[in-house]
Amino acid sequence: MPYPNEHSCRLEDPANFQGGYARFKRGQVWVLIAQPKSGGKKHAQALRYPTGGWTEEQAREHCKKAGGEFEPAEKK
Repeated sequence: MPYPNEHSCRLEDPANFQGGYARFKRGQVWVLIAQPKSGGKKHAQALRYPTGGWTEEQAREHCKKAGGEFEPAEKK
């Protein structure tokens, strides 16, 4: 599902995480952190790139380096 103002990078399937995501900004990237259903430490599930600071190409390349699955922001 594309977001209107953010490019998305799925690092892991959200179905594998419990609810209650924490979201914090690291540099120009929003990081979504959650607890895996399997236990263990909370870790990043996804990255979000605000369209005001990231082009689609820049976000796609960053996501690729992070090993994620990229989805561009919703086209207006």
